[in-house]
Amino acid sequence: MLRKKWAIDQEVYLEMVIGTLVYAVVFGFFNDYTNIVTATSFSIVFLAAIIMQALVYPTFLLKRQIVNWFTSQKTKASRYWMIFSIWFVLFVSKFIFLGALNFFLGEYIHISGFVGIVVVVVCATLITKLILLFSRLD
Repeated sequence: MLRKKWAIDQEVYLEMVIGTLVYAVVFGFFNDYTNIVTATSFSIVFLAAIIMQALVYPTFLLKRQIVNWFTSQKTKASRYWMIFSIWFVLFVSKFIFLGALNFFLGEYIHISGFVGIVVVVVCATLITKLILLFSRLD
């Protein structure tokens, strides 16, 4: 039992560290080369990355719980409700991300609205998934 908990703790730690570093790179890239993100310093970029990962991780956990709950239901309508619920959680979460970044770092970082945060999250998620995929190859 302790070994299983230890493995889960290591998995969470790994996802949090990799996710934070990826968000730092993505925020930094968009800060340097686009108008999507404007930050005053790398320290702010890194703090934004920590905040984003702290918000994204529970969002994906919630999404996973929604999928598990709706797949246990065996009705045709449950598939449509699952898709709608996932879309709703992911849609609303972007506004929460923007609000949290504005609340904590509002005068130091600017993200160009909803589309900007979606672009950042999609890029970071794809890069993180690729890193985790390639790290499992032997």
